[in-house]
Amino acid sequence: MTPESVNNFFPRLRSQIDFIGKLDENDKNKSFQIHLSAVSEDLQQFQVELKKLQASGSTQDQLLFRHAQTRVERYAAELQQAIQVHRKHCKEHDQRRLRVVFGDNMSAQTLESVVEHGLTSEILSKEQSIVRGTKWNQPRLTCNFSSNGATYTYSNVKREALPIPDDLQWILDEVWTEVKKLDPKHPAFNYILCNYYRNGEDKIGLHSDDESELGPNTFIASLSLGATRHFDIHPKASCDGSGGSEKKFRIDLHHGDLLWTKACDPSVIVELGVRQGESSRAFFLAAKETNAIVIGVDLDDCQPIYEKIGDQLDYPLHEFLKMDSSASAKYFGKEVDVLFLDTSHLREPTQHEIQAWLPRLRDCKSLFLFHDTNLKETYVRRDGTIGEGWDNQRGVISVIQETFNVWFDETLPFYEKFINGSDWCISHDPLCNGLTALFRGFERPSDLD
Repeated sequence: MTPESVNNFFPRLRSQIDFIGKLDENDKNKSFQIHLSAVSEDLQQFQVELKKLQASGSTQDQLLFRHAQTRVERYAAELQQAIQVHRKHCKEHDQRRLRVVFGDNMSAQTLESVVEHGLTSEILSKEQSIVRGTKWNQPRLTCNFSSNGATYTYSNVKREALPIPDDLQWILDEVWTEVKKLDPKHPAFNYILCNYYRNGEDKIGLHSDDESELGPNTFIASLSLGATRHFDIHPKASCDGSGGSEKKFRIDLHHGDLLWTKACDPSVIVELGVRQGESSRAFFLAAKETNAIVIGVDLDDCQPIYEKIGDQLDYPLHEFLKMDSSASAKYFGKEVDVLFLDTSHLREPTQHEIQAWLPRLRDCKSLFLFHDTNLKETYVRRDGTIGEGWDNQRGVISVIQETFNVWFDETLPFYEKFINGSDWCISHDPLCNGLTALFRGFERPSDLD
């Protein structure tokens, strides 16, 4: 370590800490985690070099060590303060989102208003479902309201609705205001289903809120009033039909809490290999549909490409990481919804990439796309024209085969469910240079048919 390397290190560290300090609760947590991990690694590596200086007997090295150590301690303290401030902002933001806008207004008076206008003995009815032609009474009472005469059918029973009274309409309006912050395109709510639990024995069973009449990507907003109740979440069955009932997540919903759920849309899209951004534009357009963040990874500096596409499509939720595709996986948890691999197409790097990234894909529903899985010296495009490629010796498809201990002929289209007993399904299109999709938690992607 030289005085020059020390002087070059601290300005970079300064800019990283300043950037972290500017992140607020509106920034994606992923951006915070990645930059925090990067600056932490830089500090650790620098401190390793400092220890070497400390062990040196040179007077000059000792002076340089004391100078650098003092600055490292100061910057480390500033970093810790930036982390605490950011986490405090995020915690306050999450609390505001959970408790939403009701505040003191969501009092016992509101509960009495709901009871007065809906949960009365004249309106409440026993919840029924029809199973194999037989009606069954459910352990709760219900009533339904609609602003436009809408009906709702579930458990094979069509629910008629009463007009929404004014004292309940304001609640519906406030809930919609909160949902619009997450999905500005979401239409106004027009239906209220009230479930009344008379005691601790009343309940509602596991359900998915996936009735076709709700449409795709619909928010279900649930407002809790009265006593605290448990809310249990179980993973849905995977594509092989197996359940996940042993995996359960429980939260307590208190009086005035608002919980919203939405279909498992992509929220994190990762593109490994950006190049000139040919594929990036498609992922940006897909991300706009679900407000997902697009994260690009490449050894070349493709930040200007991402910024240009973001500006053209008016979509700011994107990040670019200039680093090795395999090494970048450690900055992600099991949270990636869509992963696109388009890097070297060589066997050994692809092997490292699949090993690093496969555990990062979300359990409930995820898609792993591979480009150039039928790569050869000449290829035929979908329009019939001829293109020039190169022979990568089955570099990508061979690693997929080894990962699942199966064999595929990449020159032909194929589709297979639950590869070798796993929960992964695979679909392959050999046209052009080949596109292969690993997916789980949903049916075969129609675009690959």
